[in-house]
Amino acid sequence: MATLAANRIDPPRRVWFVAALVLVTAGTAYPIYLSGSVQKWETSFAASTPHFYFDVFIALLALWPFKTIVSASLRISIAISFAVAGASKILLWEEPQLAGILPFVIVASEYFGLLQFLRYCLIFGRPTPAPTRIWRVVLLVVSLATFGVGMFYALVLPGRKGVEAIERKQYGVAIRYLTAEIWLSPVDNPDSFLQRGRAYYLAGRNDRALADFDTGIRLSPDYANAYLWRGSVLLLEDRQSRAIADFSEAIRLDPSSGFAYKGRGIAYLDRGDYQRAINDLDTATRLDPSMDVYRSRAVSYFRLGEFDHAIGDLDEAIRRKPNDAWAYYLRGITYSAKGDQERAAADFQNAIRIASEALHANARDARAHEAIAWMLATCPQPDRRDGKRAIEYARKAADLTEWKKARVLDALATSYAEAGDFDDAVKWEQKAIALADEPQPPRHERLDLFKQKLAYHEK
Repeated sequence: MATLAANRIDPPRRVWFVAALVLVTAGTAYPIYLSGSVQKWETSFAASTPHFYFDVFIALLALWPFKTIVSASLRISIAISFAVAGASKILLWEEPQLAGILPFVIVASEYFGLLQFLRYCLIFGRPTPAPTRIWRVVLLVVSLATFGVGMFYALVLPGRKGVEAIERKQYGVAIRYLTAEIWLSPVDNPDSFLQRGRAYYLAGRNDRALADFDTGIRLSPDYANAYLWRGSVLLLEDRQSRAIADFSEAIRLDPSSGFAYKGRGIAYLDRGDYQRAINDLDTATRLDPSMDVYRSRAVSYFRLGEFDHAIGDLDEAIRRKPNDAWAYYLRGITYSAKGDQERAAADFQNAIRIASEALHANARDARAHEAIAWMLATCPQPDRRDGKRAIEYARKAADLTEWKKARVLDALATSYAEAGDFDDAVKWEQKAIALADEPQPPRHERLDLFKQKLAYHEK
């Protein structure tokens, strides 16, 4: 009985045991609680950053001054796990392609240090014999130095490298760096989420971008660019009302933001509110004369019947971007509406040529496939329309966008209508409408035409 009493866990060990148990439990349960599902574990883990507190706890154990509380064998285990975690953090920044696995190595090594302590707390009897004092000191110094350098890398370098990768258009690399920064930062830095959201947005991963922008705005609700970036993604997702709300908030926070006025103007254009679109786009060019708004403003002028203003804007758009196929096509439509079929034909020919050259340069350019499909299906000049070829291009664009983009399905429906397949035209137009979060008047008008077995052509 006396031996058993002597081997019981003494009160100080109980305190440390309870602290370690709480940390392990919280580190596992809190991310899952935040996400509501194991599948979202990565995102919620980035928000909670419990692994940083694991590091602090391991450091306290390694430095604990009383041999009776922390044994030499435990210190060695802690030193090894500590060094592995620190080295992994350094390697993470130097080899960003390993960002998919190294965070798990870091967390595993940190858990190992904690579990070693748990194991020691539960074992009765004497601790493992200690190594020499010098060797123990060397291990502790090396592990703590590695951790210190790792923390420097974690707090200073990854965000900088991520932004540099965005500027170089290496969006995958940027995402890995910024993800690593979020994983290892001791606090939630809104700029990390917003910059990673930018990288996701530029890489075409809009769902991930929206999630990061939501988090960034929650952490920093007065940052104008956050609303500007989120509004841009919402605009691409055909969520015009929410996009307008975000652009309006960006304008409230920064009235000099030409990009915010441009984004809101395009959102108004998509909703069919052409005069408001012109007003915002005018403001954007006044704030920043280099702002590229001419093609969008030309569409608004065209829809209001102001053809000369539309041609003037399209001339400027083509002067600035000579390889803009859409600008040529829109100018061709405008010339056709004015009765100048010769100039219209030249512009239609240039539009198809430029879009075809884009496909030769990049066969996976979904926008080029979509552009050619739309032009072949809707051209005002009948001899330039070809419904069957339009379907081929539209289906390729749909494949490249995983059949999830409303504007692409709209082009596919219009192509089927031109080919005389009105059943498929109705089916795909209904799917395009269903993908949008709010009513799309032009698409509803085309749906009505298709139900009447009429094709849609630009006028």
